[in-house]
Amino acid sequence: MASQLDSRIELMRCLDEVEALGCIEIEVCVRLRRKLADEAFHLVVVGEFKRGKRSIINALLGEALLPTGVVPLT
Repeated sequence: MASQLDSRIELMRCLDEVEALGCIEIEVCVRLRRKLADEAFHLVVVGEFKRGKRSIINALLGEALLPTGVVPLT
C-alpha cells in the first residue's frame, strides 16, 4: 500500500489535472489542496443499502480495513 505522503502527492496531481481541464472552480481546488496539506480531508460515501460502499473504500485504500459481508453489518 502506498504511503500517506504518496497518496497526498497523487491527489495533488489529480487536482492539478482537474483544474487544468477547467471543469472546477480554482477556489475549490485551493481549498482541497489546503485540506490535504493540513491532513484534514473528509470523504463522504453515500449510496443505497448493501451496494458495495465499503468494498469500494477497501479497494481505494488497497486493503480490507472495513468489514464486508452478505448480511447487513451496520
